[in-house]
Amino acid sequence: MRTATAAASLAPDAEKDTAVLLPHLPLALALLVFAASAVAIWVAGIKLSNYTDVLSDRLHLGAALGGLILLAVATNLPEIAITLAASLNGQIDVAVSNVLGGSLSRPSCL
Repeated sequence: MRTATAAASLAPDAEKDTAVLLPHLPLALALLVFAASAVAIWVAGIKLSNYTDVLSDRLHLGAALGGLILLAVATNLPEIAITLAASLNGQIDVAVSNVLGGSLSRPSCL
């Protein structure tokens, strides 16, 4: 059984790990990172939209089907990234849960 002293000794390690994961940035630098990220997302979104139009024209898909495919891929990218990262880190339970949870929840919503 853990004592209060043992539990308290774990707290500094947890704080140290959190400090590594979440660095404290000055407000000006945090705003600069936010603005740069927003610009990058905006530019990437415009380019992605243009590439979708080109692909739908070349493959004769039509604008609606091209947009639908883009929407399907874009909404699944976070799930793919989480599953890939979990499997590379050896967290197979997280990867399997993510795949099963995603594939079971979508049809129930539809």
